[in-house]
Amino acid sequence: MSTISDVFERLRPKSHWTPRYIFERTNVSLWQRLHPEAPWLVSEAVSFLDEWLDRNDLLVEFGSGRSTLWFGERVGEVISLETNPEWHGIVVERARERRLDNVRVLLETSSDPTTFLHRAEEALDGRTPTAIVVDGGFRAESCRWGLGRLASHGILVLDNAERYVPSPSRAPSALPPDAPPEGDDWRHVIDEIDRRRSVRMCNGVWDTLLVFGAKRA
Repeated sequence: MSTISDVFERLRPKSHWTPRYIFERTNVSLWQRLHPEAPWLVSEAVSFLDEWLDRNDLLVEFGSGRSTLWFGERVGEVISLETNPEWHGIVVERARERRLDNVRVLLETSSDPTTFLHRAEEALDGRTPTAIVVDGGFRAESCRWGLGRLASHGILVLDNAERYVPSPSRAPSALPPDAPPEGDDWRHVIDEIDRRRSVRMCNGVWDTLLVFGAKRA
C-alpha cells in the first residue's frame, strides 16, 4: 500500500522536466502518432534507414515489434529474435497478415546470452548480415556479436544508446562522456565504435546510434 510520502514523491517534479524537455517529448509523441507503423527509433534515424536500406539487405533484429514489419517491407530478409512468447505470437501473426514471407520471428526464451546469440548464428547459416538492429535484451552481448559479424558496407543500429554509450547527449538518462563502460562487453563495444564511423541522433528523450561496418583507415 502506498504511503502519503510515496504519493508526494511521485508527484514531485523531476529535475529533467524542463520546458525544453517537455517541448521535445511532446514532439516525439506527436511524431509517433503521425507515424504509428514506424520503428520506435529517433525520427531522424527512421528517415535515414528508409533511404539506406534496400531489398538486397539481410537484417538481424534483436527485439521484435512494429519495427519488424517496417523492416520487412524494405529489406530482402529479416531475422528477428524475441524472448517474450506472447509478443512473439503477436508479431508472427501480424507478419502473416501482411504476407511478409521474408520475415522470420524466432522465439528464444533462454536467459543465457550465448544460447540467444547462437540462435541468430543458426538462422544466418554462414551468411553475413548487412544490417543489425539492437533494441531488446542482451544489448551489450548483441552489439559485440553484431560488430564482429556485420558486413563492411553494413550498419548496426543501437536504440537507447544514451543508456550504454557515454556521450554529451541531452537525453535525461544519458551517461556522461567520462562515465566508465558498464562491464567488459560494453568496453569492447565502445572500443569498436571508436574504430568506426558512427552517427548519434537524439530527440531530447532518447538516442539512436548508427554504427557503420567499415573500420577507419
